[in-house]
Amino acid sequence: LSRKSNFYIFFNFFSRRKYIKNHFSDSTLFKVIDVLYNNQNKILNSRLLVRMNMIEKRFFTLKKNLLENRKNFLIIGSKFDKIKMERKKKFLNLFNDLSREINHVYKEITKTSKNPFGGTAFLDLSNKEQPYFGKIFLSSVFPGKNIKEITSLSGGEKTITSLSLFLAFAQILKIPIFFFDEIDLYLDLKFSKKIFEFLRKYSSRNKITIF
Repeated sequence: LSRKSNFYIFFNFFSRRKYIKNHFSDSTLFKVIDVLYNNQNKILNSRLLVRMNMIEKRFFTLKKNLLENRKNFLIIGSKFDKIKMERKKKFLNLFNDLSREINHVYKEITKTSKNPFGGTAFLDLSNKEQPYFGKIFLSSVFPGKNIKEITSLSGGEKTITSLSLFLAFAQILKIPIFFFDEIDLYLDLKFSKKIFEFLRKYSSRNKITIF
């Protein structure tokens, strides 16, 4: 059996066995078979080497691309982690400043002669690892009462807590002007006066208009 191009050539010795037997000796036939066998191996080996070289080149190309992609992945991953940490840091800085400021405003509004330190308001996170993907809870402790989330507060308590949050934002973000509309709707006379007194003091740094 010998192979050339994509065709196989078969040497059928059996169909011409009488002619071959009469004209060729056994040793000659063995030599012919050896030559054919060696030629066949040479052809197959040469094709195999070509194929192996192609596979080897392809392997090294893929290996090079894999190493390059892995390097790029590590670089991008490092940049992503850096941005992620910076984002979390900025978020928590604003969150902590806001939580401190809302507590300060809430104390100023809710303090009385009986409770000179006032109440407490604070923010809390549902997801501390990735806070920007979670919820932020606003809770307050009115003087003489238990801690409650804003959804459980009375109308007046919600007004004071929400106003404290707004003024805390305004203080941190340096909002120059803002408007209020009927903010004392759910407040009794005592806390209405306290809020307006606080706003009058606050208006020395900001322009406030109340309708």
